[in-house]
Amino acid sequence: MTVTAERAESTTPSAVIDRVSLVLEAFDGPGRLTLAQLVRRTGLPRSSAHRMLERLVALRWLRRSGRDYELGMRLVELGYPAIAIDSWNAIAVPAATPAEVVAVLRRSLIEALANPAVARRMDEMGYEIFDNARQDMRALLRSDIERYSAIAKRTSIPVPQ
Repeated sequence: MTVTAERAESTTPSAVIDRVSLVLEAFDGPGRLTLAQLVRRTGLPRSSAHRMLERLVALRWLRRSGRDYELGMRLVELGYPAIAIDSWNAIAVPAATPAEVVAVLRRSLIEALANPAVARRMDEMGYEIFDNARQDMRALLRSDIERYSAIAKRTSIPVPQ
């Protein structure tokens, strides 16, 4: 991928933003870049690119490891709110739990959540209550694992095994 510097020739504030954008866009995709690779991808003068890289490292927008640069944690922190993240809570029992016990627990939970005071409090806390079948929960878990594993892989976030 090559990004051109033609939009970044001026020293106006918008041109500075364009140049920073050019540098950050050069990191599109996984991996690290050296100063030479970044200069080739952006067309920026080496000294300008170096100054920008070092300033972006100081701001934590980039990280430096030896001669290599990569996207930094500050970008992850800034981007986190933009990611649609669903949080959920569930009640689970061991797989070997007898069906009669599961049925009693389920009825008791449904009864407790039907209490107007409990329902109102759950609503105030932002919870949406719904009854999910066991297979629906398994599908949700698989979907979330797949989704967040892909995000972790693209962003080089280590995932415990």
